[in-house]
Amino acid sequence: MKALCTIVFAGFGAALTGCSAAPTQGALPPAKAAGNRLVLASHAHPYGWMLPDTKSADLLYVSDNDNPGRLLVFSYPKGDLVGEVTVPSEHPVGLCSDAAGNVFVPTAGSVSESYVYEYAHGGTQPSGTLSDPGLANGCAIDPVTGNLAVTNYLSTGGSQKYYGDVAIFFNAEGTASTYFDPEISSYDYCAYDGDGNLYVDGYASTATIGELPSGSGNFTNITLTEDIEPLSMQWTGSSLLVSSLTHVQSKHGPQPIYGIEVSGSTGVVTGPLLLHSRHDMNPYGAVQFWLEGHTLIGPDHDRDGDGFLNFWHYPRGGWPKKIIHHPGHAFFLYGVTMSKSDRHSPRARHNQSSPVSS
Repeated sequence: MKALCTIVFAGFGAALTGCSAAPTQGALPPAKAAGNRLVLASHAHPYGWMLPDTKSADLLYVSDNDNPGRLLVFSYPKGDLVGEVTVPSEHPVGLCSDAAGNVFVPTAGSVSESYVYEYAHGGTQPSGTLSDPGLANGCAIDPVTGNLAVTNYLSTGGSQKYYGDVAIFFNAEGTASTYFDPEISSYDYCAYDGDGNLYVDGYASTATIGELPSGSGNFTNITLTEDIEPLSMQWTGSSLLVSSLTHVQSKHGPQPIYGIEVSGSTGVVTGPLLLHSRHDMNPYGAVQFWLEGHTLIGPDHDRDGDGFLNFWHYPRGGWPKKIIHHPGHAFFLYGVTMSKSDRHSPRARHNQSSPVSS
C-alpha cells in the first residue's frame, strides 16, 4: 500500500516568510517580527491570503499534505510566493486544473469519503465542493468534455469493497460515477489525453496502467515494454510522462521519469530521465511532478522536514536548475499543477461565485 503511506503520514506545521499588508479579505494577512524576518500570520484569515494582482499572472499551485492542509501559490516562472490558501479538510493530495485556470484539490479524508475543492484562478476560498466516495490521491480534467476524474486509492463503495476506483464527475459537477479496472486494486494517479481517453495507474499483483477510452465504461489494460512502477502521470501531447518508484528504495538517489507511448494495448517505455536532488526525494517518489514547457517541477523535502520545489530542465534532467527553498518551515509538499491566467482563456468554465454542488 505504497501510496496510502505517503498520503497520511505528513503532520508538519509551518509558517511563511513575507511582507505585511492590510488585513482585508483575500489580501496578505498581518505579519509579526521574528528576528530579521517577517512571519506571516497565515490563519489571520480563515481562507488564507493572496497578493493583489495575482489573477493576471500564471500561478503554480502546490499542496502541503498537512493537517490542516493548505495550498502554496507561486508566480510562474519567477517562483515568488504570492499566496497561501487554507484547505477546509485535511491532507490535500494530487492537483489538476482546467483550461480556464480553475484548480481542483482532492483531499485524502477517509476510506469512505474525501472531498474535492475547486478554486478559481487566484481565489482564496472554494468556488465549489464535491464529495468523492473514496480515499482520493490524484485527479485530471478531460479537455474534451470538462469531466473531472479522481483516482481513489481505497473505497468502500460498489461491489469491490475496500478496493480503489476512479470517480468521474460529469462536467466536474454533481455526483460521481465510479469505474473499476479488475487488474488494478489500488489507484494512484490519472491523466487524460487530447481525445478524452483516460489513463490511470495503480497496483494489484503488479504495477499496471489502464485506459478508459472516451465514451466507454470498460478499461483496457496497457502492457508495458519495461517493468516500471508508474505513479505521477501527465499527458504531454503525444505520450504519457510518468514518475516511477525505483526497484531499490534508498534515502538518496535520482528520481526516474519515463515516457510511455501508447499504441493499442501496448505502452512503449522510453527513458529513464534521471532527476537528481540535494535532498531526500527518492523515498517520496509517490508525489506529483508537473511538466511546463521545458521545465519539470517536483516537490521535495530534506530529512529535517524543510520543503523544497525543484525545477529541472526537460528533457535534460540531471541536477535542478532552480530550487525554491523554505528554510526552517516543515512542509510536506505533495501535488503540483499550473493555473493559467485569464489571458490564456477568454472566459471561465462557469460562474465562480456559485458552488459546484451543494
